Amino acid sequence: MKKWRILSAILVMALLLTGGVSASAAKDKGYEIGNAAVSSWTSALGGTSVLVYYEVTNTSEKNLFCSAGSVELEDADGNLVGTSDTVSVYPQIIRPGETAYYTDTVYLDELVESELVLYPKAKVKEATVPYLALDVSDFKIQKDSLGFLNAIGRVKNYTGEDIDAMIYVVALLYAEDGAFLGSMFDILTEDMEDGDRLAFDMSGLMLPRSVTLESVASYKLFGYPNQYQFG
Repeated sequence: MKKWRILSAILVMALLLTGGVSASAAKDKGYEIGNAAVSSWTSALGGTSVLVYYEVTNTSEKNLFCSAGSVELEDADGNLVGTSDTVSVYPQIIRPGETAYYTDTVYLDELVESELVLYPKAKVKEATVPYLALDVSDFKIQKDSLGFLNAIGRVKNYTGEDIDAMIYVVALLYAEDGAFLGSMFDILTEDMEDGDRLAFDMSGLMLPRSVTLESVASYKLFGYPNQYQFG
């Protein structure tokens, strides 16, 4: 069994790089980066799998649109050991006071034994597309026949609009102490009329094997249509 090792939970560090905005610059743009954490375990291929996580809170008076973020990973000596510029974010649009959650699993070819330091960046701008959130209900986490976690439930469209885009349904899983365990999601491709509902089935195959039904103490659920914003 893979050994899960919580390596560090850090305060966000100021860093400005192409394609993202650091914590210090973010504050001037109406949002804050916080609650960043990194965890790792030995991957099946002998390298290191690293779960990264950070939160972005809307401190402005306008809706914000969040795009995929990026991270850098350093070892204890300050050496760069891995990067990702495709960190997923859920949900896409956050209203004033709401939080978006960035997470990704970064795969390193080498086995890294030292503590890792996470430098997160976010891509956030004022939203020009409407805020559309779906109701998620009847959510249930269970084990499949192979012992993996999966989850079922329904999304309902109470937005007042018909939806003809892909629909993302996401569950972010947390331990009793609040530590982030991983995410599960499903993508629905059926159109939804206003008032309609759809069932979803999330697979937990991408979760670390150490995440069990018993280790999940709480979760955050999101359902929304995938939207695009240019400019």
